[in-house]
Amino acid sequence: MCWASFLDTGVVIGYCILLDDHHRNCREYLEENTEAKLFISDTVESEYQNAKQKVSRRLANAVREHVRDIKRADCDDNLGPMELDRLQNRVLSRTNDAHQFLYDFYGEGVGNFIQKDELCDRLRTLAREIESFPLEQKQKLDSRLTLWECENSHDGIEASLSMVPIDDRRICIEAHDLACCNDIHTEFATVNPRDFINGGTEEMILEVTEIDEIENLAVGSY
Repeated sequence: MCWASFLDTGVVIGYCILLDDHHRNCREYLEENTEAKLFISDTVESEYQNAKQKVSRRLANAVREHVRDIKRADCDDNLGPMELDRLQNRVLSRTNDAHQFLYDFYGEGVGNFIQKDELCDRLRTLAREIESFPLEQKQKLDSRLTLWECENSHDGIEASLSMVPIDDRRICIEAHDLACCNDIHTEFATVNPRDFINGGTEEMILEVTEIDEIENLAVGSY
């Protein structure tokens, strides 16, 4: 059955930025739900374009910071399970913007033994690829996206959404407009539960708009 999904900016970022904490959830949602018609607005596109370079650079630098930590660490050149576990825990115990990706990287992509230099080389290569990956992913996503232009002002709805921050409120209204103009099930996909889910916000949005469902793709408690 065909249905519509309006993507919040964070979902586009999460899908296009390899090291984003929500990348896996966003990728699975978008690539597994092939029957969905995907929509974004000019607002979402503009926010994504403004954020992608900053986010990519921040995450690449976070990986390079971890490489520096590895080189400074007092460990053997041949890293075994205990040393890798300590490095993995170091990622979790420090403030690192790429911590979720790095934690998964150690759990799934390294194995039980690896040379210290090889590990650093792999991480450096990953950091270099961060900026090219979003371009490829966005082109792939664009092939499925439809740009939705809001057809109505919905002033009454905007007043009812006063508890949603103003920038997010605009995107929510655009998703509502899509739902009003399409006679199919309409989801709003987000990685921002703080502004769209928590504290009764989800219930309020679903009550006052024509959005049928809010899909929370965030990892953990955000």
